[in-house]
Amino acid sequence: MGTGASPYGFVMFDTNRDSFLDTAFIADDRTAAGGGLQKWTFNGSAWVNSYSLLFDAAAGSLSATAATGFAGIRGLTGSYDDATGFTLFATTTEASNNRIVSIVDNGTNPGTYTTLASAGANNVFRGIDIVTVPEPSSATLLGLGFLALLGVRRLNRKA
Repeated sequence: MGTGASPYGFVMFDTNRDSFLDTAFIADDRTAAGGGLQKWTFNGSAWVNSYSLLFDAAAGSLSATAATGFAGIRGLTGSYDDATGFTLFATTTEASNNRIVSIVDNGTNPGTYTTLASAGANNVFRGIDIVTVPEPSSATLLGLGFLALLGVRRLNRKA
């Protein structure tokens, strides 16, 4: 990851479904070049850095070169879809009022990010995760509907 790297979080994907991880995103909290969001791809024999992008808080853009006011990231999670690519969520490194941001990588280097939330003065977000709530099965919904009908029937008997 280079000299002075400061990795915090990571998320990895098997994009071609061959049971081998082939893409990794790493959260590096450095605000210097090389920090921020790093994308690594496996070419069959070695991991290769595709890009390292810092967050420009003023412009809402991503940049490979560092400047005053740029932020790295600490928390990181995401998902992958064949049609839309990678959707990543991260927490930025500001010491107060940091942000939760989303980044879309559809095969090209992303140039922008979207701020989803700000922590507020004297507060910071420390991590992020995606929670998947499973859809109820048809059998579960049928059972709940049956129980609801029994409850209504019971109420009607008492009246």
